[in-house]
Amino acid sequence: MSKNAPMQAVSDYQKAFLTYLESQSFLKEPENLYAPIAYIMGLGGKRLRPILALMGCDAYGAPIQQAMPVAVATLVGKWHLASEPVGFDYY
Repeated sequence: MSKNAPMQAVSDYQKAFLTYLESQSFLKEPENLYAPIAYIMGLGGKRLRPILALMGCDAYGAPIQQAMPVAVATLVGKWHLASEPVGFDYY
């Protein structure tokens, strides 16, 4: 997935993202704040938003590793939406 390579299959982006995600630690202090984030990050799913972020980066010829933090941030947005019905007991 380099600057000169054609765009890869969706499964290649997914595999690259999951490898990066597994290398990250989301358990920090205060635990009551970060535990829900770690839980959401650990959920499975299609992970379409992160894959789209990587595909966009690749389409412009940049290394997809540069877009990994942005791809993770799309999941944090998902956590925010998931936390609203629960309330703000974690803060």
